[in-house]
Amino acid sequence: MPQVNKKVMLMYTFLIDLALCLGLSILINFFKHIPNSLMNILVPTVVSFVICFILGFVIPIPKLAAWADGLFNNQSHIPSNVAIALAIGGPTSYLTVSIFAGFKLAVFMGWLKTFPLMFILVYAIVALLSKPLMKLAVKLVGDKTRIKS
Repeated sequence: MPQVNKKVMLMYTFLIDLALCLGLSILINFFKHIPNSLMNILVPTVVSFVICFILGFVIPIPKLAAWADGLFNNQSHIPSNVAIALAIGGPTSYLTVSIFAGFKLAVFMGWLKTFPLMFILVYAIVALLSKPLMKLAVKLVGDKTRIKS
């Protein structure tokens, strides 16, 4: 896990959550056959971003990621990416869908059908964007500490 200050982690959390929520909003629209207009993407993105950002403070993501990497003695960060995708992507997508469609069993079952694709999407976003977004967060905050990954 990179050793960075709290401002950088807050900025990184903001950036990765924004990327995740935008991806989830587009995916939800696709599955519900809703056209991808600005409002159809913006509203679910904002709602899911609020959920995701709050979950980021409730769930100790850096500790979870470090635990997953340590558990499998792995330097590739695959276990930590899986842990992040499950811990953040799953609850965020379910709560977002439920806010718009209602907390019903049918909604949960429909969400379960889309969970594998949602997980792949969230994993891909985390795996592909973690390092670039961390570097961007460091530049935006102006932190001069070296990032060790």
